[in-house]
Amino acid sequence: MLTFSYRQVIAAFPEGGGAYGMATTCLGRRAALVAGASLIVDYVLDVAVSVAAEVAALTSAFPPSHTSSS
Repeated sequence: MLTFSYRQVIAAFPEGGGAYGMATTCLGRRAALVAGASLIVDYVLDVAVSVAAEVAALTSAFPPSHTSSS
């Protein structure tokens, strides 16, 4: 279903633009701004989750060594 939907968007907007271009044409400027803003938030959260997962993986791979000072 998702692939079919993407193919329809690509056929309707071959010059590109994605969600922003489609929303501008079909729904108006306000909807396009919401689509664009949601994509930016998605990208930022994507990077944040990736960095957090990487830090968690590294800290579990290399646990801190505990030495006693006795």
